[in-house]
Amino acid sequence: MKKQISCILFILFSLSTQAQQTLVDSISYILNQDGVSASVSYCDNNKTGRVVIPDSVKIDSVNYPVTAIDEWAFYKSNISSVSIPKGIADIYTNAFSCCPKLSQFIVAEGNPSYSSIDGVLYSMDKKTLVAYPAAKGAEYVIPEGVTIVGRGAFAYDTLITSVTIPESVTKLTRGAFYECHALNAVNIPSEVTEIEQSVFYECQSLTSLAIPQGVTSIGPYAFYGCSSLTSLIIPQGVTSIAYEAFAFCTGLVSMTIPSGVKLIDEDLFYECSGLTSVSIPDSVTSIGSYAFSGCKALTSIELPDSLTTIGEYAFFECKSLNSIFIPASVTYIGVDAFTDCKALIKFGVAEDNIFFSSVSGVLFSKNKDTLLVYPNAKATMYDIPDGTKAIKNEAFVRCVNLATVSLPATLTSVGDFAFSGCDALTQFVVANENSFFSTVDGVLFSKNEDTLRAYPNAKATNYDIPTGTTAIGKTAFCEMNSLTAVHIPSTVVWIGEGAFAYSKLLSSVNLPSGITSLEVATFFDCSGLKEMVIPSSVTLIGGLSFYGCSSLASIDIPEGVTTIMYGALYECSALTSLVIPASVDSIEEAAFYDCMGLKEVHVRRMEPVTVDEYLFGNLDYDSCTLYVRTGSKAAYDSAYVWNWFGRIIEESVVSVKGTESNLFSVRTEDGSVIVKGVLEGESISVYSLNGVLVKKVPATDNEQRIALPTGAIYLVKVRNQVMKIRIL
Repeated sequence: MKKQISCILFILFSLSTQAQQTLVDSISYILNQDGVSASVSYCDNNKTGRVVIPDSVKIDSVNYPVTAIDEWAFYKSNISSVSIPKGIADIYTNAFSCCPKLSQFIVAEGNPSYSSIDGVLYSMDKKTLVAYPAAKGAEYVIPEGVTIVGRGAFAYDTLITSVTIPESVTKLTRGAFYECHALNAVNIPSEVTEIEQSVFYECQSLTSLAIPQGVTSIGPYAFYGCSSLTSLIIPQGVTSIAYEAFAFCTGLVSMTIPSGVKLIDEDLFYECSGLTSVSIPDSVTSIGSYAFSGCKALTSIELPDSLTTIGEYAFFECKSLNSIFIPASVTYIGVDAFTDCKALIKFGVAEDNIFFSSVSGVLFSKNKDTLLVYPNAKATMYDIPDGTKAIKNEAFVRCVNLATVSLPATLTSVGDFAFSGCDALTQFVVANENSFFSTVDGVLFSKNEDTLRAYPNAKATNYDIPTGTTAIGKTAFCEMNSLTAVHIPSTVVWIGEGAFAYSKLLSSVNLPSGITSLEVATFFDCSGLKEMVIPSSVTLIGGLSFYGCSSLASIDIPEGVTTIMYGALYECSALTSLVIPASVDSIEEAAFYDCMGLKEVHVRRMEPVTVDEYLFGNLDYDSCTLYVRTGSKAAYDSAYVWNWFGRIIEESVVSVKGTESNLFSVRTEDGSVIVKGVLEGESISVYSLNGVLVKKVPATDNEQRIALPTGAIYLVKVRNQVMKIRIL
């Protein structure tokens, strides 16, 4: 899926240990690299009223002239005016952005670089508008003679509604009107030849705009997020339109691309959900990745005979698109180019295309031996033609009407994610003569039935994998939108990458003791998964294994695991407690990123593992306690990242194994644990899942009741046997 696009502003205000600085009246000044001058580097957001920047400041008892105002220096401050001394030679981009109360700039006479006109900041020669104070007024007429609207000149001004630009202006610089959300009236002078990057980024109130005939290029993000823009005529002289120029222009209805444009760049019309028609000229040779992704109202599009390339996800989620014709010139179609086109019923292909063909509306390779894409809205039953040897990755993905698929004797391979998200699919049928595949009760297996290849989404909400199965193939249960529980037999020794990914309702699944690793993204985005016990046979937890398992409240990582890979438990926000066994000697970046519910982390290793700063990204370290083995606190106190925890406490722990006992039984009843089969006087120990002793009692009867806090998992130990139980 296309990741959600957002604009996040990071302000980095950091000083090296050698940097020299001073704080005067809530404003920080820093010594420049030249060693003879200073800059305004930061203003406290709480500062209000008038600011007078001094000619010089004293740093370490030495006076230095103030010559510059750094980028973002006054960002989000509540100042009302700024007096700029004559020594300021450089004011960097966005120095005064998001200052909602700023109404005027005052520039000292004699400043060789800057001036002010009626409180607006200009260059000395008054040719460049440098910065407009946000509180000055909602309407502004730029004076005649100005030639450049500077970078970010009006950026983040949420009050400005109208700007009149004179014909003398020849350049609108990058981000000039960035996030001017209220701007509804602005003109582009006729001498402007380029709409630079992000000039009108998220000008959400802008409904129409005339682009002059002299414009030849439109930069990245130029009109990104202009959600009220309903029409825009691009002049014929434009030959280049960069990526995301019109992304999220949700009000845009139609568009004619000029005849000189050769590339429809990536994300160009991304999420233009109101777009119903686009005219593409014969000059276009390539449609980039995600170019029309999310254009949900687009019903048809004519691809030109000049087109050679259709990029990945190019028409993803074009939910109204009902047919597409591939011209003879097309040589490449990227993965998922037409995924989630829920109205798509057929592909047409020019007969003289040497790479592709259409068989009854289904897209195939030219020689018809490889099935490439099945239209989302085609038939509910489909017999793959004899002679087909391969099904490509994601060929049937999200074909929500498809109920039955019949595989021919000639088929030898099925790609990853081939049937993911087919919500109505109830069964596979395989020709008896097929040498590579078989079915077991409608589920797709290898011929000898030892590898489960694909589970039909609508078959059942609970599934017991047959005993004798040794492997679960890559993406076998991927995007099962109704599956809630899977039982895996002890015969399974391998589970492939992404086997259960995106199965959001899956709440219960067991891992057999024969597996030795969790592959990449095994349970990726299984947001309904509540608990997981990893068997002691596992030594590696793969990257993104439990990414996005936001309901996962309990995970048992056993002794024996040596490696936890990148993002393994990323966004497991329901976890409150985590135990990292002593065997773990490698933890990769962001393994526990966004596990913001963590209140305690127990590390069994005496020597801290070297980790990166993003290991526990976004964790409130002051609210989470790190528990370490007795005698290791000093090592963790001095270890990078580990010493960020607000509290580090030593603890003595008992080593327990999760083997079931045949000597006693344990059950729960009314908030208590009932242990049956013990001898009078025999010791019963109850540990938390972290291995910390909770309670130890002598048995007074063959059936001993022990009251414990509810909503937790406990380990009950009698003699040398251990059983695990949850009290609800």
